[in-house]
Amino acid sequence: MKKLLWVVVVGFCVGGCTAREPVTTKEETRNFVKEGVESLTKKDVEGALRSFEQAIVQDPRNEKAHFILAQTLMHIREYQRAAKSFMAVVKINPDNGEAYLLLGGCFDLMGNKDEAIKNVQKSVEIFQRQRDEERFKQSVVILHRLMGVNDSAGHRR
Repeated sequence: MKKLLWVVVVGFCVGGCTAREPVTTKEETRNFVKEGVESLTKKDVEGALRSFEQAIVQDPRNEKAHFILAQTLMHIREYQRAAKSFMAVVKINPDNGEAYLLLGGCFDLMGNKDEAIKNVQKSVEIFQRQRDEERFKQSVVILHRLMGVNDSAGHRR
């Protein structure tokens, strides 16, 4: 799972951000996000965190900056901070099923099974409504694991 998170983080497409005068807040934000992603590719997690946090200072409603920051925090096992960032994502975009799914993961890793289930259920609902069959199925599998639902062979997951 952690390798998958890094693939997602590094795989984010950040548009070309050539600075011109005057630089707008959105351009500055994109530049900080781009710098953060570049830092991640160099395995400079601290530099990436600083860049993502600066992007959020520039534009507190930047969903991508919050999301990548949260994934990075989750990767370094700072689950409480990651959860706070994922909560910021879903406040900005209540239809972000991935953020709810990963927020559920944070709560699970912090030992809060009820909140984990609640958030993964929300991701299931969102993916179903969006007709995203692949993510829907993945979320259902995770939800069943969290709830201890038996599979078809009668084994506990």
